[in-house]
Amino acid sequence: MSKHFNDAVEGDDGGLVICRGCKARGTYAAMPNGECPTPYKSDRALLDESLAREQALQQCLNAANERMDLLETENTGMRTDAERYRWLRDRDLNSIHLGGVFAGKTPQNIVLNGEDLDQAIDAAIQTAEPQRIKGMIEAAGGEYAIMIDPENGHFGWTFKRHPDGQWVSGRKATEAEMYAANQHAKYTGRGV
Repeated sequence: MSKHFNDAVEGDDGGLVICRGCKARGTYAAMPNGECPTPYKSDRALLDESLAREQALQQCLNAANERMDLLETENTGMRTDAERYRWLRDRDLNSIHLGGVFAGKTPQNIVLNGEDLDQAIDAAIQTAEPQRIKGMIEAAGGEYAIMIDPENGHFGWTFKRHPDGQWVSGRKATEAEMYAANQHAKYTGRGV
């Protein structure tokens, strides 16, 4: 807080003064004193504060516009993928005989569409084996792993599988853990 900024009141010969900030009143003999709860700011200071707020808001707006553009691009891509899938999903089961693009399932060699295609894709996603990363040695159960590939930037680190299936680095592996991982790789043929 700051002190009161007192001005004489125009047209008052009795010495009335008023604080420009909080409007506290007093006289020349007894000025408002103490701290002013709303200190006076010059027009220039108020303008500078307003311009700074405007600039900060403009930066937020620009960032939001950029994010919106990215989301619109992503949305366009997802819509295109969805349209392709809908087109494939709605194909006639006789497409194999008529020629053209269709979805099928092997080794049964059957053409799929509609709900059957949806279910087959969902089942394949659920049973798909996670992608193996060169040098990533998983512990039993596949929840934890250690990177033993010295050419990998995460060499010597432990990992835990996130619920989304991605590996998340944890900490540097101990010598004993590295030894065990290398032995496991050697015996299972999954070495680097």
